Amino acid sequence: MRSFGNVRDYGYHIPKLLESDRAKAVINSIKDSQCFCTHECYFMTNILFNPRLYPALAREYLQIK
Repeated sequence: MRSFGNVRDYGYHIPKLLESDRAKAVINSIKDSQCFCTHECYFMTNILFNPRLYPALAREYLQIK
C-alpha cells in the first residue's frame, strides 16, 4: 500500500496534500495500472469496528426491513 502522506503535515489541507510530488506519483501509478478498486471492504470494516457509527447502522438496518 502506498501513502500520499500525512494530512497533518499539510495543515489538514487536502488539496495541498494532493499537489505534493509524492501524491502525484501515487495518483499516476494508480492511473497507469488502470486500478478502479473502490475498497468497499474497508468501509465495512470501518463501520463494524467503529461504535460511533452503530446508531446510524441500526437506523439503516431498521429502514431496510
